[in-house]
Amino acid sequence: MKFCCIDVKCKIIHSIGEIAVRVYRACAELGIKSVGIYSEADTMQMHRQKADESYLVGKGLQPVQAYLNIPEILKIAKVCSDSENIYMKYSCISSCD
Repeated sequence: MKFCCIDVKCKIIHSIGEIAVRVYRACAELGIKSVGIYSEADTMQMHRQKADESYLVGKGLQPVQAYLNIPEILKIAKVCSDSENIYMKYSCISSCD
């Protein structure tokens, strides 16, 4: 069963913590491949473990700067040839002032 009119094959998740884990679970239930990003500080966190694939962003940067490294995130999106959209949690960006 699809819940939207767009047939999505792969989704990149730009979120951390419990919300990201819920998005990964929903993707799995809908048959959507999930790709996660993580900072070096989050290497062992649950949101990295639940993704079908995960990529390090902002190597050597603090987590806030790593997750705001938009050029690197877009580069990952291009590498993941199946990726069709990026889920970005608003607070992940708004709290990084």
